[in-house]
Amino acid sequence: MAIISSTPRLKRVYVCSPVKGDQDNPHVIEENLARAVLYSQLVYKQGHLPICPQIYLENAAGLNESKNPTDRYEALKLGLELLIICDEVWVFGKRIGLESAGMKKEIEIARERMMPVHYRPEYLPKL
Repeated sequence: MAIISSTPRLKRVYVCSPVKGDQDNPHVIEENLARAVLYSQLVYKQGHLPICPQIYLENAAGLNESKNPTDRYEALKLGLELLIICDEVWVFGKRIGLESAGMKKEIEIARERMMPVHYRPEYLPKL
């Protein structure tokens, strides 16, 4: 435990990126989830702790929006619980200013909580 107590706490960065977007296409959702993994890796490589509910919740809670659209509400709710423990939000994607409804809600809550919101132009093409 000495390693943890003597190490400064990493900045917790909420990865805000589209999952469903404006479509109900399972293929689009799968591509967006793959991008979210890469965005999380970018956060990590910059020395921060990525908090990315869209990739975490499928494995941890069994929520899968591409296979079960009714999981969306629960995933969004749990994602917002993770958002409030973060230090800042990084918004990823090429559609800055045209975020999905879910992303807009995350950004709104972050701003209400006076959290820094950073727009990242990194966008990964179709995988």
